[in-house]
This record gives sequence, C-alpha cells and structure tokens, in this order.
Amino acid sequence: MLSPFRIKKIKKLFWFWDADKNGFLEKKDYVLVGEKLSNERSWHDESPEKEFLIKKLLNGWAEAEKFADTNKDNRISLEEWLIFCDALTMDKDLYFITVTNIAAVIFDACDIDENGILEKDEWRLLFRIYGKTIENADESFAIITENERSLLNRDCVLNLLDDFFYSEDENKIGNYIFGSLE
Repeated sequence: MLSPFRIKKIKKLFWFWDADKNGFLEKKDYVLVGEKLSNERSWHDESPEKEFLIKKLLNGWAEAEKFADTNKDNRISLEEWLIFCDALTMDKDLYFITVTNIAAVIFDACDIDENGILEKDEWRLLFRIYGKTIENADESFAIITENERSLLNRDCVLNLLDDFFYSEDENKIGNYIFGSLE
C-alpha cells in the first residue's frame, strides 16, 4: 500500500507524463513527448533516431496500458495510475523492466553528446519536452547531482528512480528526480 508521501510522488510522475494536461495518460501523450523531443533534436520524421524513440515510448505506453488501464477505456486515470504504481513496486521483475525502460528513454533521448552522462543542458531538455520550466529543471538537477558533485549516469538515474518509487525518507535526493514535490 502506498503511503501518503509515496502517493504525492507518484502523482507528480503522473502529471509529468500527462503531456496534453487533460488529466489522463493516453497513447497520444507518449507520442507527443516523442514528437517534442524529435523536434528539439531536429530528427526528421523518417529518421532512425525518431523511429527508435517513438517505438520505445509506445512500448512504455503499451506496458502501462496493459497493467494500469483496468476499465479498458484506452486511457489511464490518476486512480488507475496509483494502483498500477503500487503493484509495480511490489513486483520486482515488472519494476525492473519498467524503470530500466524509463532510464533508457531518458538517456536515448537526452544524452545529446552520447557520453553516458546527463549534463544540466540535457536535463533541461528533458524537462522542457514535458512542459516544465528551466527553473524546475535546474532545481531538480542541483538536488539530484548534489550541486553537480555527482554525475548523472545510467546507474545513478536508476538509483534515483529507486529512491523515488520506494523511499519514505523525504530527504532522499531521488524524490526530486521529476522536480519539486510541491
């Protein structure tokens, strides 16, 4: 069962993914994120990069829809999202697959120089495509990199995601991977 603190974090993630801000997660949200990112990266419609990104995002949508869309209306409500995330954190195999895919999409899309580390400008890109401000990105980046004393490589992002999904400790830096909890 999700605690009130974990519910607060999971709601933050829901609103992060709701790209069109209509109160539901839908396939079009995942496509919209892919389109925005492709535009930011100047990937044309038939580019292998764009096709790969859209495929990964749609795979993520298919997994979320399969487990979370309990009423089969082709969209996920906040209530369904909370139930899904609770079940996700109880199933270690499903959690690992889902979170590994989240980290992979973040890196495949935002690691512009392909050095395996997300720098501040790349983190800003991630937030921008989700409709967040540079200030939101900078605040998150400062917290999760401890004012740039640590690097955001894949292992670090996976550890931050673990903190985000599991931690009850409000001081864990992973709680802020998607921005302020306010």
